[in-house]
Amino acid sequence: MRREGSAKGADRRPSAQAAAAIVAEARGEEPRQLRFGYLVQCVSLGRRDSLIQSVRHDDSPRERSLTGRPAARAKEEAARSTIRLLHLARRHPGALRLAPGIV
Repeated sequence: MRREGSAKGADRRPSAQAAAAIVAEARGEEPRQLRFGYLVQCVSLGRRDSLIQSVRHDDSPRERSLTGRPAARAKEEAARSTIRLLHLARRHPGALRLAPGIV
């Protein structure tokens, strides 16, 4: 999982960030730095075993983690939901705009 930080009221979509950077460079200005970090890091240890570790914005580990079969199930569901969203986007262009925070 990932998280993005931006100024209050700013557009948080990656495409808006990229467009703003292009405009800033065209004006000879320094583009605003993209703040990006993950919420968790996942490690597969086979089909039935995984480790999901919560991390800080700088990627250093936190105390909370999920291990074993429950972690493997959570990781598999995350992968499947990504595939489902990609299929939805292919069948219905623009559908993901209806889901806040996705596109």
